[in-house]
Amino acid sequence: MQIMGPTGKEIAKRMNLDSYSLFDPEVSIEMGARFLRYLVASNGNSLQWASIAYNGGPGNLRKWKRNHYRGDFNHFLEELPIKEPRDYCRIVSSNYYNYQNLRKYKNL
Repeated sequence: MQIMGPTGKEIAKRMNLDSYSLFDPEVSIEMGARFLRYLVASNGNSLQWASIAYNGGPGNLRKWKRNHYRGDFNHFLEELPIKEPRDYCRIVSSNYYNYQNLRKYKNL
């Protein structure tokens, strides 16, 4: 998983890791999974909010919510000042719902 250096330092501190490499796939996946759990939990268990925080940064999400969120998530998504987190949220949401639908029919 892709983790920014400063985020990796914070996660490593929480995991009590003295040394680590974000280029080590096992370490990166474990750190990324922990970070995603944190983002989902700190955003009301919302995958959509968490995906924006993961892609754009939790601090940016807080700022964007403060400046652009007026109670309608879809409107907020359109108002995001950066395209990449908007697109990332749409892709994650679409994939999530597609896999949820596949799970319904796994026994067919």
